[in-house]
This record gives sequence, C-alpha cells and structure tokens, in this order.
Amino acid sequence: MKDGGSAFPIATSEWRDVVHGGMEGMSLRDWFAGQALSGWLASFGANQRVKKVDELVLFVYEVADAMIAERDKEEQCGHESARGENA
Repeated sequence: MKDGGSAFPIATSEWRDVVHGGMEGMSLRDWFAGQALSGWLASFGANQRVKKVDELVLFVYEVADAMIAERDKEEQCGHESARGENA
C-alpha cells in the first residue's frame, strides 16, 4: 500500500548530531487521515460522541488513500491542477 512518502521529511544531515539516521516523520497517508479525522470531528457538537470508532478510522484512511491515489494520478498525467498550481 502506498503511503505517499514522508509528510515532513528532515534530511539526515540536518539532524546528524541529534537523531541517528535522520527523521522521516509521519507518512503522508497518516497526515491526510489525521486531517480528514480533524475535519470530520470538527463537525460534531460539544456533547456528541462517535459511536463506532473503528468505522471512523477506516473511513478517514479511505479518504487518505483516495487523496494519495488522486495525487499519484495527477503526477502520472503531468498535471498539477489538483493542487492549485495551474488552476
């Protein structure tokens, strides 16, 4: 499964004295899923609760996977319009 690579990569040379081997950060898939989750939860009222957390987790990762697939499709076509660069 593609994870989109690192969301916030840090070059090994920048952290050589602090972290051995560099820091890759979270995957882009995890970042997209977290953003989808945050947006979805923001639509809830203060007293509402999620009833089926496992289904919610599957949903946000489906959103993330769709975002990565669309991103890959745009890169394969050589178009950047989905990211607003040629819009």
